[in-house]
Amino acid sequence: MPWSKRFLWMAGISVMVAGAAPAGATPRVRVDGKIVRGAPVVVIGGHAMVPVRGVIQRIPGARVHWDAPHKRIIVTRGKQRVRLHLYSGYAHLENEAVPLDVPVVMRDNQALMPLRFVSEFLGAQVSYHPERRLVEIRSGKPGTQVAGYRSRSVARSVPGRIDIGGVTLVTLPTPGEHGSVERRAAEVTDRLTEATPALFERGEFNLHRLWLGSAGGDPVICIGNQAVVRVTQQDAEALGVPQDQVARTWLAQMRDGLRRVYGRR
Repeated sequence: MPWSKRFLWMAGISVMVAGAAPAGATPRVRVDGKIVRGAPVVVIGGHAMVPVRGVIQRIPGARVHWDAPHKRIIVTRGKQRVRLHLYSGYAHLENEAVPLDVPVVMRDNQALMPLRFVSEFLGAQVSYHPERRLVEIRSGKPGTQVAGYRSRSVARSVPGRIDIGGVTLVTLPTPGEHGSVERRAAEVTDRLTEATPALFERGEFNLHRLWLGSAGGDPVICIGNQAVVRVTQQDAEALGVPQDQVARTWLAQMRDGLRRVYGRR
């Protein structure tokens, strides 16, 4: 199937799962012909989510490791290695942060990931049978579709734009202290990914953990004790407004964006 058509088809799975089954019905998951017990599909924000461990470990060659100190899940299959930070809107594949449709979340002590991740990162095929309320996953060869997914992500990306779950948090206008806008955006994305779990207390979203500090005379947007974005004089000059105003504007934008992504629990 051509990538453009496959992308539209996979994007529609979430809508079908959310809308086709009767109210109160919970779709089941079947991997390579076997029902996965205790791994129902959960619909969050219109996106189909499945348990990481319960589903991924059923795919041949796939392994799941929970890195508790960093609150992240590490998934490996063959030579492929993916890091999924809890509540982060990104999957980290080698040195690249790829946006997810919806962040990884915890429900009933299970980490849930977007269903499309299974297909596009692990080379599996996913289909939905509404009359049986069944999500069918058939494992393929590891890494067969990663190149196509990456090329689409790069083609759709905007230099300096930081997104989570399809929501733009901020667009960086200059390289700042880095060599390029792209490099700076990558660094900010890494910091944001590492810091995002600090926005949650006992699973509840707490926007007050996003605040404005300072370092070396520059305003710094922080999550918890992690500096995420340093607002430079270069940014202020590029935007034509005072540095502290840029910082307050970005802070407000990030709060609004994060509230849209995480606030509706």
